[in-house]
Amino acid sequence: KGFETILSTADLLIRNSKLNFVWRVIGLTDKSNSVKIVKKWKKVNLKSINVELLGFKNDKEITEILLSSDIYCQVSHIENSPNSLCEAMMLGMKIIATNAGGSASLIRDNEEGIIIQDGDSLSMAGAIVELINDKEKALRLSENAKIKAIVTHNKSMIIADLLKVYESIIKEWHE
Repeated sequence: KGFETILSTADLLIRNSKLNFVWRVIGLTDKSNSVKIVKKWKKVNLKSINVELLGFKNDKEITEILLSSDIYCQVSHIENSPNSLCEAMMLGMKIIATNAGGSASLIRDNEEGIIIQDGDSLSMAGAIVELINDKEKALRLSENAKIKAIVTHNKSMIIADLLKVYESIIKEWHE
């Protein structure tokens, strides 16, 4: 759901910036069908563009990987409410996400992260460079993302809101 965007963006960064990076991808391996198809289509060697496929990880491993990363990129073409994006927000990561599905309802552009057009590798590369070069903006966005996630995913508030909905339905049903 966006692996070709990763490859195109990584290639742009290698060719046009002096960034020293490794783009770590959780959930994919060289044996993944999408990886095989996109590598053949793009005719690219992952090592040459600093893309590393990490395969499937458990929750602890994912948290460690995210905490050791500088930026979280959500590159999906289709999403509902991506848990991985919510997790990155909870960790206070710098976030770039494609305007696909529920991603744009979770973060506001230039408030909790940067939203780019789906599949736009040039914008993705530009946003990465922007967050690396503008440390104040990156810090502001990551702090805002964490605050929003803490409020949005507050278990007590979610339960209270759900109970209100049920009470309203029951009350309406008995009238």
